[in-house]
Amino acid sequence: MRWTVISLTAVLAACSGNSSDHAGTQFAVHSTHHMSKDLAGNYPAHAANEARTFTTEGGTSVTLTKAYAVFESVELMACPQTAWQKFMHRLPMSLFVGHAFAHSEASPTKISEPSVENIFSADLSARLLGSIEPPPGNYCALRVTIGPADFDTSNLPADVNMVGKSVYLQGTTSAGDFTIAAVGLASRYVQDLAFDAPINIQADGQNHSVVIGMNYSQWLNGLAFDSSEQSHALATRVGTALHLHHGIDVEDHTMEPEHHH
Repeated sequence: MRWTVISLTAVLAACSGNSSDHAGTQFAVHSTHHMSKDLAGNYPAHAANEARTFTTEGGTSVTLTKAYAVFESVELMACPQTAWQKFMHRLPMSLFVGHAFAHSEASPTKISEPSVENIFSADLSARLLGSIEPPPGNYCALRVTIGPADFDTSNLPADVNMVGKSVYLQGTTSAGDFTIAAVGLASRYVQDLAFDAPINIQADGQNHSVVIGMNYSQWLNGLAFDSSEQSHALATRVGTALHLHHGIDVEDHTMEPEHHH
């Protein structure tokens, strides 16, 4: 029995990511924003503070004058467990070292600091949301939460109070000016973004990075411009318009528009 307990503890310690062999493997998550591609297959690239004008799926021409959205958290999701891993997780907690299953906000697979995306910064510019040091393993997706900002949220704007809001839009249509905000708990939305193929994190210090894209020209599809009580609907539009950009070099924090061939 002693051999069994030692073996299980060793396996659990190896899976927990606390070994010094795992240190230094960085996984960086960036964000960017843009409108839908034009007829030539390119993303229109707007400069900072340039008005954003687009047409919704319902045919309404919209010009945004202010637009903010909040990344509440981003979590790197492991691929589905094998039968052995599921068995290990079902074993009584008393078999293991006390700290092995401890949970805290400082997760090696989760960026927990909320951050505001300002749509009026330059389109197609990559902004670092944070870096994590995940334990070795295969990871299949990012779990992105759009949610309300708090006082400790990074990149809070000076012109709009975003505390308690996850999305804020201000602009104009042919019918007049509008302001729509997603407020409170109803403004939280979780979206899983799957990788094209599993990302294998090794214990050799190899770095990885991904870019989360926000297509803001899809945010107002199906929403009424004469009502601000659309918190869940607006947060849902923002969440479902998220996607991953693959193969983008973010060393200079700038993305080139994609070209259609």
